[in-house]
Amino acid sequence: MEAAQLAGTLVKVEDVQRAAAQAGRICRDRLLSLPSRLAGDIACMDSAAAVYELLTTEIRSALEHLAEGLEAMEKAE
Repeated sequence: MEAAQLAGTLVKVEDVQRAAAQAGRICRDRLLSLPSRLAGDIACMDSAAAVYELLTTEIRSALEHLAEGLEAMEKAE
């Protein structure tokens, strides 16, 4: 097992759990911030298509931010 850990093919469970928890917090925080950030903009919109586009863009941005964070954590290992 030590050889696998040194070779980078084995990681500690605690490290994986910590990274997953951090990623989950990042995603949760970004998604939960959407209503307060977007409420005013959405209230001024007069079409469902515009609301859809804004929400889609913002959710995609939050998920891309999560993916970038996960990639950065992976590179840090």
